[in-house]
Amino acid sequence: MLTQQDKEKLTRNQIESSIRIFEDAIAKAEKYERLKENKDWQGYLKDLQVVVDIHAKEISQAEGYLPDAPATGYVKTDEFGKQQYVSSRSDWMDFIVRHYIQKKQLMNWIEEPERILKMAALSRERLSVLKAKLEDLSHATEPSGNGKP
Repeated sequence: MLTQQDKEKLTRNQIESSIRIFEDAIAKAEKYERLKENKDWQGYLKDLQVVVDIHAKEISQAEGYLPDAPATGYVKTDEFGKQQYVSSRSDWMDFIVRHYIQKKQLMNWIEEPERILKMAALSRERLSVLKAKLEDLSHATEPSGNGKP
């Protein structure tokens, strides 16, 4: 069973942990706030968006091949004697999934700065409240009197 002192200590630790997390979020956001105006950073994000668009096109094209794909892959020979592998449905599904994962990862990279900035804005709002709670908790747990028996 937790004593009142244990509960206060646990509450204090949770508040201190939250404060550290919020301060870290604010520190990370400061970097992205500076980068937001940087032309090179904006160019980098545009380049990532171009790669995302390429993956989207690859997925779209592969989805077009999917209905006509055979159940199993095989090798066929054209009129010039050149052998070609005909991809199976499973091959196309693997291709689509691989490009989807790459596209999703790139989208996460593009969206991360904005998520961090939003998290920092919320953190700034909550940080002062948590610091006040921690201060109130500190005053409530301080021993009263002059410490003499």
